Amino acid sequence: MESRPGRNQPCPCGSGKKYKRCCLAADDEARRARAAAQPAPPEAQARLSERELLTAFAEAARVVASRDTAALQARLERLGRLFEPGAALGDIRFDAKGFAEVAQKESLALQRRPPASTDEARSSLFRAAIPRLVSQDLVDRLTGALMEVASARATSPADRAAVCIALAVTEALPPTVKGQAEASPVLEVLFWTQFKEWLALREDLRHRMDHLVADVRQGRLTMSDMLQSLAEDQDRLAAEVAAAPELADLAAKDGERALKRTLKALRGRRPPALLTADEYLWLMAALDPVARSFSPVEAPDEAQKRELLESLVRCVREALDEPLTAGVMQRLVRAANEGGPDARPPAHVADLGMAWSLEPEIVALGVIMSRSPTLVVRAPAEQPLLDRVLVPAPRPEGFRAYASWLDAQGETAAAARVRKLLEGLASKDDAPGAG
Repeated sequence: MESRPGRNQPCPCGSGKKYKRCCLAADDEARRARAAAQPAPPEAQARLSERELLTAFAEAARVVASRDTAALQARLERLGRLFEPGAALGDIRFDAKGFAEVAQKESLALQRRPPASTDEARSSLFRAAIPRLVSQDLVDRLTGALMEVASARATSPADRAAVCIALAVTEALPPTVKGQAEASPVLEVLFWTQFKEWLALREDLRHRMDHLVADVRQGRLTMSDMLQSLAEDQDRLAAEVAAAPELADLAAKDGERALKRTLKALRGRRPPALLTADEYLWLMAALDPVARSFSPVEAPDEAQKRELLESLVRCVREALDEPLTAGVMQRLVRAANEGGPDARPPAHVADLGMAWSLEPEIVALGVIMSRSPTLVVRAPAEQPLLDRVLVPAPRPEGFRAYASWLDAQGETAAAARVRKLLEGLASKDDAPGAG
């Protein structure tokens, strides 16, 4: 380390003068020159100096004060590119779920009351949505990210100018964020960036679903395959629904409407055929213990009705095994494709398919409780066999003949169901007091 004499000591040059009156000033100047020649630390090199940053802010303030609309608009457009995914501010977003809910609600409100112009529509949508989206946390994160980009030496001059403008107008937001948010051009730029992403996500999901539905209608996929295709990508599907929960809501509402139409049709005079005889008898047998356990009441109250219905639904749900539910769906897909790949499926088939995929136990119970259910007949030769099993007191030989016919048709799951029904019929005949 360099030794340095005291100020009042003799100067080391040998002049005989005190150091402070001789070489002190020259040595100080030489030390400052050497320090200036040393490279700055890496972290200091990566950021602008305070003077440089103040100069950039002063230029931004000048543009704002000049009310130069064209210059301000150009910088805000540049800022919009910085908000795009992968860019310097690409991680700054409003809460995804909250944004989707608000955007969907306000978009529908605009559709019900169309504004006079596109500009008015944009302005109305932003003013209605932004107070429910902005928070002090978002403003703090936005301000911090803007400062990081502004002070980074790697930031281009054009990007720095845009960010400094954003910082200048964002400073006015705290502490009354929600009250001033709709006046912030920076939040408006962020809002429309995220709104475009939201629209693109919805469109992507719609295209994906359209392709899957087309594959089902053209026989390339069954409905079960379609559901499996979605299930295999659960993480992405969950993210899509989280970002656009209104899609799930719309699907649920469509399914609810389809279920209501289906149940109404099943109560009609000519209900649509959905179940085969073996499926119908299987479900009827599952409900038999519930029917026996409930004693008839002349005027059951709502609680008793609800308890009975819940018990019936639970029994049907337990009886609906995978081969049965998949078999029904496959028949519905075939019925939907009967008119050819380009034809729309009949409305009642589409309703049955949607209702069955959502609430199979409710639909099955609707078939059972209809006045005169219409059953699916596989072939004309099946009808005489059905006349022997669909009677108040069927005989075992009728079930044996029906099971043998189903085996011959390759309907092994149906034949197994009929044989289990036969076992149940035999146990009833063997019970004490039977006959």
